[in-house]
Order: sequence, then structure tokens, then C-alpha cells
Amino acid sequence: MRRRAPFFKKSHQAWYVELDGKQVRLAESEEDAFEKYHQLMTARKKAARFVTPGIPGDYTLGRLYAEFLQSAFADRSVKTKGFYEQKLNRLVDHLGREFPAEELKPLHIEQWIALHPSWKKGTIRTIWQAIQRLMRWGERSGRTPHSTICDYGKPGATRRTVIISPTTYLTVIVPNIRSVEFKQLVAVAWEVGARPQELLEAEARHYDPQAKRLVFPEEEAKVDKWPRIVYLSNAAVPIVEKLVQIHPTGKLFRNRVDRPWTNSSVNCEWVRLRHRLGFAKMRAEKIEPTEEAIAEKTRTLRPTRGQRQKTSAELREEARLKCRQKIASTLAPKFCMYHFRHSWLDRMLKKGVDVLTCAILLGHRDPSMIAKTYQHLSQSPDYLRAALNKAAA
Repeated sequence: MRRRAPFFKKSHQAWYVELDGKQVRLAESEEDAFEKYHQLMTARKKAARFVTPGIPGDYTLGRLYAEFLQSAFADRSVKTKGFYEQKLNRLVDHLGREFPAEELKPLHIEQWIALHPSWKKGTIRTIWQAIQRLMRWGERSGRTPHSTICDYGKPGATRRTVIISPTTYLTVIVPNIRSVEFKQLVAVAWEVGARPQELLEAEARHYDPQAKRLVFPEEEAKVDKWPRIVYLSNAAVPIVEKLVQIHPTGKLFRNRVDRPWTNSSVNCEWVRLRHRLGFAKMRAEKIEPTEEAIAEKTRTLRPTRGQRQKTSAELREEARLKCRQKIASTLAPKFCMYHFRHSWLDRMLKKGVDVLTCAILLGHRDPSMIAKTYQHLSQSPDYLRAALNKAAA
């Protein structure tokens, strides 16, 4: 391999240097050749330190995704970044990290989603949201050209329309929650209408004992431009104050093994409640799974438990329990923490609390959010009829 230094080429009677596999003519005299050589090498060093403005090199999906995670979430929470990682990791693994980012089309996403028929509408919507944000970020930062994915109409949002009445809360939900710790969380959610995540993240340091409220600083609030204040009702105050004494540090709301509640553990409690209510209805109506359903379910179960082979009786009993749970799930509603927020607003509006006050207590800065997002009163014909008669009187 030729050394990168000027050399004299007799056939051309001139000095040359080999750069990047090509011979570059410098000059006929040795003095002029070395002067030009040094100028050329200085220019190459400067070019190596600076990126020439313009369109960057072709971006693969893996490269775009990696830089998106590194640059777009500097001022965002770990949870927000984790949301996009969860959604986008699947797509990158499916198409491959070397897939050209600018060639990504809605057809690729539709075909990928079609491979997962069990995905619900809400899951598909959030996947589209994550992919569209990735491609818009790539376009705004100059990494990729405009993508047709940004213009694609993603599925509409699924509205939570379940309203829990005070009667249902007192006679159905509360008596059937067996965990005291979960009952405390549900009781505060019923009383204050806070976002579920706000209650899960609450700590003793957030509690303001003078004003009887939880104060989240702006860097911890959902909207990080101002603090989030959750006012506590008279029924919620003693629960929170008791938890502040028990847990002076760390999360206030914890389960029976002293671990903070998470979205998954809360969901498990709601599933248990659903099964409990469904089993009660099955007993009342004397409903049991058929032998055919149990036999069919048995064929789908894993035949071993650890290193031990399950007996036929164990397999049948496991299948019977799973079949009973499936039936129970069809006979009872599944509640979630957001139902309590919506139900709180429904009760406040029916009691005559004005929309602006409700918006402030919910943590909305724009009262129009209530009209756009919460359409609960349309489900209460008796209330609307009474309001109409009151206005006409």
C-alpha cells in the first residue's frame, strides 16, 4: 500500500499524492508540491471536524429510532419515554433495524397490525400515535423527508363511558373489595376525582396539612407549566393523613406487601373484583362450564408444572377454573380507576357545581375540556329533564 506522502512520478514529470485510492497531482517542482500538499491536508482536517450542511445520509429505522429516544425525551419523564419504547420496539424488531426509514409507508403498519388480531382499538391507536410522532420528529429535525404516515388517519379514541352511581359504589364495589389497602385507594379516588397516576405517585412530601391537599410541583405534574393541586374531601383527609404517618417517605398508597401500587397491580385487583361478582351471579343462576368446554380448555394447557408432570385431575381442575373465570367475566362489569374520575365529575355537575370549578379541581386549565371529553350528563335523562323543567319554570 502506497504511503500517503508526495511522490515524484517520472512518466508525468510531476509530484503526486495518493488520497482515498486516487492519485492527486500537486505540482512539477518539489517545493510547490509540498506546499500544496500541506494546504490540502489542512483542508481535509477541517472538513473532518465539521459536517457540511445539507441532507444527512440515509437513515435506517433503527438509527432514527435510537436518535429519537436519545434526543426527544430530554425533558420528559421516564414513563413517557418507556411508553414510546414499548410501542416502537415491536415495529423495529418486526421490520428490522436496517429498514430505510423514508420508505416506511402506512401499508407496512397496516400489514404488521393485521398480524395481531387480538390487539384492541385503543392499542392500535397508541401504536399509530407513537409511529407518527417518530416520523414527524424525523421530518422536523431534517433527518427524513415528509412521510405519508404523518397524514394517516389513526383510529378514533375509545371513550370510557362507564358512570358509577353512589348506590353501585356503596353496595357493589366497596363490600366486594377484600384488600384494605386497595379499598383506601378506591375511596380517595371516589372522593377527589384525581387522575389515577396522581394518586399512585403521591408521597408524604406532597401533602399540605394546612390546606388539606396534595401539591405536585410543576416538574412532576402532567402539564409541567404549573403545579397540580388535588384538594381532598373531608372523607379523604383522614385516609391520607393516616398513610402519611405510616409512610413518611416513598409512595403513600401501597398494597398489603408494602409495595407501591402500579397500573398492573391495580388492574389485577379490578379483575379479581370482576371475577368475584361474576362468580356470585353464577352461583345465583346455577351456571357452570360444560364438560366439552373444560375438555377443550384442557388440551390448551401446559402439561408440566416446573419439572413435574401434571396429573389428569390437576389439568381438569385448572381448565375448570379458567372456564369459570371466562364465564364470570361475561357476567360482571370491569371497572377501572378512570371510571371514578368521570363518576366524580358526573356527581359534581348534578349537584350544581359550576363547570369552571370542576375543571380546576380536575386539573384542567381549559373548562372546554369537560365539554369535549366528558359527555356523562347525556346518559342521565332524568337529570336533563329536571334541568329543563327548572329552566322553564
